[in-house]
Amino acid sequence: MAGESLGPRARPTVPSPPDAAARRAAAGKGKKRSAWLAADGSKRWGEAFFLLYTPFWLTLCLGLVVPFKLYERFTELEYLVIGLVSAVPAFLIPLFLVGKADNNRSLKDRYWVKANVWIMVFSYVGNYFLTHYFFTVLGASYTFPSWRMNNVRS
Repeated sequence: MAGESLGPRARPTVPSPPDAAARRAAAGKGKKRSAWLAADGSKRWGEAFFLLYTPFWLTLCLGLVVPFKLYERFTELEYLVIGLVSAVPAFLIPLFLVGKADNNRSLKDRYWVKANVWIMVFSYVGNYFLTHYFFTVLGASYTFPSWRMNNVRS
């Protein structure tokens, strides 16, 4: 009763989930995968590309433009050019350097295409609609030359 043993069947056993290393080994068929990058090959290649590409545009903006105060002499056109120089390679490089996982995928199924489309949509909404709120409703003002796109005054 109080001190009776209920036997080995009385205590339920909960199966433990396989550990992360076992899951990666099973998913990669013995290949060692990074714990930081995705298991899907297309997504992993896209993540690695963006991680490797980021230092280049950051160096351009934060390593050249800001320290040398080049922005003080920029016109609207130069701001557009630095934006394009920073963004266009994220579209062109993956078109020509195709990862192994993307060889058999159509362009619309590749992770880097989906990521870039999402960034374009998010940037458009943020830059077009939310800047109007920020500058009109909150009363902020631009301190650099810019083209008027959504009736926000400089």
